[in-house]
Amino acid sequence: MNRIVWLDYGKAIAIYLVVLAHTAIYKPVESFIYTFHMPFFFFMSGYLFSFEKYPSYLQFVKRRFKQLIVPYVILNIITYVLWFFVLRKVGADANEAVGVFSPIIAALTVNAKAMVHDVPLWFLAALFVIENLYYLLYKNGKYSVIVTITLFLLAFLNNTFNPVRLPFCLDIALVALLFYRLGCVLKEKGDKIFKPYLFVLSAVVMVLVFIFNGKVAMHTDTYNNIFMFVAGGVAGCYFMSYICKMLQSLFGERKFIQAIAKDTLLICAFHLIIFAVLKGVMLYVFKIEPSILTGTVFLNVIFALISMLICVLICKILEKLNLKRFIIPN
Repeated sequence: MNRIVWLDYGKAIAIYLVVLAHTAIYKPVESFIYTFHMPFFFFMSGYLFSFEKYPSYLQFVKRRFKQLIVPYVILNIITYVLWFFVLRKVGADANEAVGVFSPIIAALTVNAKAMVHDVPLWFLAALFVIENLYYLLYKNGKYSVIVTITLFLLAFLNNTFNPVRLPFCLDIALVALLFYRLGCVLKEKGDKIFKPYLFVLSAVVMVLVFIFNGKVAMHTDTYNNIFMFVAGGVAGCYFMSYICKMLQSLFGERKFIQAIAKDTLLICAFHLIIFAVLKGVMLYVFKIEPSILTGTVFLNVIFALISMLICVLICKILEKLNLKRFIIPN
């Protein structure tokens, strides 16, 4: 399968933004990233979706279960073991009063906030739920507009009136499906949809949403004003797509970018563990307090870059040892 070059740039930039947002970066920068980075991930997943690739639902479920849920289970086991024996006893989690079985229950119900052993893993299970719903709801293309409007209405009602989180990220799915659908629609429209004036408009909308809607977080189903969040997410998806297409035009294919794009799943899973290791090295080897990172921009940009590069290196080692396929089956 030929890779889509601009999506490789998109995945590489988006996973770096995920890593950066999880550092102790200056809070307004964190809030700005949260405005669009997860919507963009769902958007890219939707862009890659094809009904033609999976003519039967059973075939689709089997394939995506293998690609998403199997890694979700394996990575939860790996990171839980690390948390149980090491991370809950040292570092930032040492003083947290978390029951030893709480992360397991959280992982089984996909309660991201309580998955203290590795919060970012929620995305894998959520994407599986979202893709299944998309296949079932949009297979009959006749009612796409009605389905989309209904999804947004349900997302609004749930976010406004339901104080209880739904299991398996079903509440998040109602919102994420809108961005997933946007990816499918933009693929159908092609490059004709990308205009300079829309690029500028999308940038303005992103900034306005960031200013007026405040900090949001998809993993906890927190959107403040859901209309503004969706507007900011849509604008962010368009903005990022435009940027990535320009990068493709300027630089073409780059093996390093492809390497990052190919391993976004493992970078997502391992970067918080790498954070803990790097902070341990800072403190115990170089006698540098990790607190120097708090509230900074430049230092955290470098810290996030180093962390991501180490994750890429680990992925390459796993691939060389033929272990990667056991975590992420082909």
